[in-house]
Amino acid sequence: MADAHVIAWRKDLEARGLSPASIRRKLSALSSLFDYLCERNAVSGNPVDGVKRPIANGNQGSTPALGDAQGRKLLEAPQADTLKGVRDRASSPLCSITASPARNCAGCGTGTSRAARV
Repeated sequence: MADAHVIAWRKDLEARGLSPASIRRKLSALSSLFDYLCERNAVSGNPVDGVKRPIANGNQGSTPALGDAQGRKLLEAPQADTLKGVRDRASSPLCSITASPARNCAGCGTGTSRAARV
């Protein structure tokens, strides 16, 4: 019977217009709480166990990837005729390999690197 309350709560979250990802997080947090309480014998079962959760993101990341042309433009952005530009050109491939956000990488077309600003 307790799972009926969880289902009603899920329907209320849906009616309020929350995204599927937000509803999944809330149900997951509630399930974790009940798992904790079950381990300590405070409750006899987890009412969230049988409740279906909405599908969110379909196993796709929300960060868009760079296209080949954008990646090449990013790697070629630092000037090759200055010391900072040479340093930035050397570190740009490392940033693309490690998937570091462009704002944290040296060069990246801004004329200054993060290391130079620190």
